[in-house]
Amino acid sequence: MKREYCPCLSIRRAILRNVHTSLLVLFSIVLAAAPATAQVVNLNPVTIGDRAFGLGGAFTALASDATAGWYNPAGLGFLDRTYINATGNVYSYEHSRAENFIVIEPTTGTGGSANLDEKQIQATPSTFSLAKSLGNRGTVGFGVYVPRDINVEDSFAVGANYASQLLGPTHQDFYERDSFSERNIYLGPSYGVRLNESISVGTSAFILYSTTDLDSLMNLTLTATGATGSESRISKEKVTFWGTRFLLGTKAEFGGLHLGLSAFTPTIRISEKTDSSLINSGIISGGSQSVSIGSRNTTNTGRGWELAAGLGWEEKNSWATELDVTYYIPEFRHDIAARNVANVKVGGEYSLTDEYRLRAGFFTDFSPWRGTLESDDRSYDIDIYGFTLQLENHDYFPNSKIMRSFSVGVRYAFGNGNVLGTFSNPTTNGFSTPRRDLSYESIAIMLGGTLSY
Repeated sequence: MKREYCPCLSIRRAILRNVHTSLLVLFSIVLAAAPATAQVVNLNPVTIGDRAFGLGGAFTALASDATAGWYNPAGLGFLDRTYINATGNVYSYEHSRAENFIVIEPTTGTGGSANLDEKQIQATPSTFSLAKSLGNRGTVGFGVYVPRDINVEDSFAVGANYASQLLGPTHQDFYERDSFSERNIYLGPSYGVRLNESISVGTSAFILYSTTDLDSLMNLTLTATGATGSESRISKEKVTFWGTRFLLGTKAEFGGLHLGLSAFTPTIRISEKTDSSLINSGIISGGSQSVSIGSRNTTNTGRGWELAAGLGWEEKNSWATELDVTYYIPEFRHDIAARNVANVKVGGEYSLTDEYRLRAGFFTDFSPWRGTLESDDRSYDIDIYGFTLQLENHDYFPNSKIMRSFSVGVRYAFGNGNVLGTFSNPTTNGFSTPRRDLSYESIAIMLGGTLSY
């Protein structure tokens, strides 16, 4: 979801009126150099459901439980039991780092640099879904899916000692704290039916609700050539979005061979709204304050076509494997991506005993922004690779036909790319945004369970 972030013009005008030009230069550069909260925003392949998680999300062809409503609803047509699936909401840790993200290098005096060191906590995708077979009339299902639930909080501070190294023999204190949260929820019914013994079709209809909150606090104090200035800024922004998406799918089974095709349609917007507030205050030659509160409609979220093709093979109660190829086509405007992107997912499972299965998967998440680097969220350009590993235990309740399964898995992802940094020279007032090398890694734990009867 796109977020706008820029220094406030009213602050700059206040400084122009009340302080020495050198203070203006320092203040403007520090504002420009301060990193806003921003996370790696790729297509974020979703690994919803316990079995699909273990397979790295490669489930278009093997979809065979209640989560088929998310991956390929045609898989529901092959179910002959009632399934209830739940995936636990377990937190993950992400870390991004770029050397020399900020460089301030005056032609005289001392210069310095600061690194980007960003840590994030977010919840792994979670779901609750159920499916009930109607016999020859097909299978109906319903699901609540949370593919993205992220909370980020980071801060950036420059004290007097370090600031003097960056900007020369002056006294400066700068502090900024940003918090960012985003949650997407999909919910809706699914239906799948067999056309014959080998082929089925299906569809899912989702209502999408998305909410994003951004809170930012900034305090700045500068002293230069006898002039002193301080500024503070508190900003809040909340974006709410309602929309709909449809998923269409077909699946074929020929013995152990499984084939699957699915297509997520672009987001259809129902309503979008942004509420924002901004308070600027300064103690500069008498002080000044400005307050801005507003609400507006916005069109800055949504996803385009997501196409998937899967090829799998399954030997019942022994082993299975699948390869998926996905292709993303952005909407013509206001999309989270800027270019077509192809990704792969591959996974396999093996029955260690009658009660334990081991699964492993691999997936890619290539950058959707290459060649279109901008500021803030879109400054990241990084290709991500990930692995999953999972162990499942399954058996039957005593004296019943109800099967239960519990699984625990780990997801590890890493990548290298670049991010737009800042290079400033207070002496010449030069400013540029060069690319910096960026490293990324994340690790997540998943807990899941399924009942079928």
